[in-house]
This record gives sequence, structure tokens and C-alpha cells, in this order.
Amino acid sequence: AGKELGVEVYARGAIDEANMSGQRQVINFIMKQGCKGLVLAPNSDDRKDDVARLKAQGIPTVYIDRDMGGDRVSVIKTENFTAGELAGTKMAKALNGQGSVALLRLNPDVVSTTAREKGFIKGATQGGLEIVIDRYIGTMVAEAQTNAFAIFESVEGVDGVFTPNESTSLGVLKALALLNKADNIIHIGFDAHQDMISSLTANHMYGFVVQQPFKMGYQGVITAHSAMQGNSVKKEVELI
Repeated sequence: AGKELGVEVYARGAIDEANMSGQRQVINFIMKQGCKGLVLAPNSDDRKDDVARLKAQGIPTVYIDRDMGGDRVSVIKTENFTAGELAGTKMAKALNGQGSVALLRLNPDVVSTTAREKGFIKGATQGGLEIVIDRYIGTMVAEAQTNAFAIFESVEGVDGVFTPNESTSLGVLKALALLNKADNIIHIGFDAHQDMISSLTANHMYGFVVQQPFKMGYQGVITAHSAMQGNSVKKEVELI
């Protein structure tokens, strides 16, 4: 989008997407580069203060992936609850409407994955499944793998597991492989890392829900640029 518009795009991010102070430092750094607009996947309610501060300087903010409210001019996001519900419905169908499943969550402060988790609960339980494990396993792949390994090493009788983003999906995928349980547990994840695609073709993963991250980023820049020109933009765009 930047190339098409002839504008320079600075892309930066904290290593851990749940690092609230790290994201603020990134925002402050980018603004020091003289940026006139911000496209942001917010990770905290504190971003409302940052967005208000930027608005006072005439700098519009467009959220992508998730919405934290505030003075952002627009949000481009996935319909996350519906996506999670789809995963729950598909798992119930794969297990013929009966069985025990695990919900391994990302982080309570990340609203997009929280919505997916809530949607999964609805789809899975309405489909006849029982959620017997419901835990947060962390935002980094290594952390998720360690926590998932400990869970599945000590628990038997779990028929399926849902993971709400790329890092949790990869962590659980690696943990199940180490425990030789990947073929015995229906694993539905989120996002589409190459390792997940390979696992899907090898029948080590049942499936995953795919977003449109390229389109979100593209539309985010287009929308921010339009707002920078003083044009009116849609307050909310949901990508299915």
C-alpha cells in the first residue's frame, strides 16, 4: 500500500505482542521519525491515551486486527468471535458431537484472541463437547510449548484442543509432536504459519482458521493515508 501511494512506511513492533510498555515505546519512536499517521494492532486500553495524544497533534490512528476504542479513526479487523465459533463448530463435527477438549488461551489482555476463545466455547459446547482444560499458556512460542507440554504430559483423555493464534498454535503443535500425541488429538489452530501448513498436509493438525492479515495491513495503510488527507473513512471494517 505504501508503494502504491508513494509514502514511506516504518514497520516496527515489540517482540512480545502483549508487551504493553514495549508497544508504547515503539509508538513514541515511530512518531519521532515524523510519521503523519499510525496503523496499529493495539495491545492495551492504555493505547487510548496514546491515540488521543496523537490526535491532538493531528496524527490519525487506524487500528488493525482488534479494537480498543478511543479516538481511532477506523478499525480493520477480523470478525473474531465468529471465527472462533467456526473453530468450535468444526471441532464438534470432527468429534461427532461428543468428547473432552482443551482451550489453550493466549493472554487475557489481547481482545482479538479473547473474542476467538469465547466464540470457540460457544461453538464447541453447543456442538456437544465438554471443555475440560481452560488455561492461558503465554504469548511466545517457547513459553506456549513448555506450558502445553506440561499439560498434555499429565492429562489423558483429551480429544481436541483449540489454540487462538499463531504462537499458541505452534507451541501446542511442537508439544504434541514431542509427546507423540499429534495424531491422537484433534488440533484446530488459528493463522497459517508454514509449519502449520506442513503439519496439516502430514495429518498432524486437523485444521486452522485463516485471517486476511495482508488485506488488514493494506487496508489499514490506505485508510490512514485517506484520513491524513482529511477524507472521511469508515469507522469499522470487518473482514470474514
